[in-house]
Amino acid sequence: MGAKDLLVDCSFNQILTDSLFICEEKIKRLVIILHIEEFGNIQIKARPVEISQVIVNLISNSIDALEHQDEKWIKIAAVYNESLLELVITDSGHGIPDAIAAKIMEPFFTTKEVNKGTGLGLSISKGIIEAHGGRIFIDQQCPNTRFIIQIPKFRLENIS
Repeated sequence: MGAKDLLVDCSFNQILTDSLFICEEKIKRLVIILHIEEFGNIQIKARPVEISQVIVNLISNSIDALEHQDEKWIKIAAVYNESLLELVITDSGHGIPDAIAAKIMEPFFTTKEVNKGTGLGLSISKGIIEAHGGRIFIDQQCPNTRFIIQIPKFRLENIS
């Protein structure tokens, strides 16, 4: 799939469920508490595999960052209104220093050990979200590590 593939109507909830399934074993193995805030069924126009790739990348980065910490949790929330879906992924990490945050979405930039990362995950994620007309950024005001994804609602509705 690429940026020229058509966006399709899909369930954001299913995308999130599929993404979490991919990360489930590692979350369990490292005893990370996963908290997902309740939100209604959300339908979006997107390329679901690509959105899942972004979510898996962010959660995998959180898992890697929390591996040697005492407090291990990841919180996922989705906020939506008439014009925007906002996905917020926060972990118990201590945030990202400004100098690193300024470069973290650049291709081949990594803070991981040798042979642990390519430095492409966030760069690719940024490209995917931008191809969906959105943006991804770090919330530097949060005392923990928090990434926010904003995707415009091409067609987004709350189905109860």
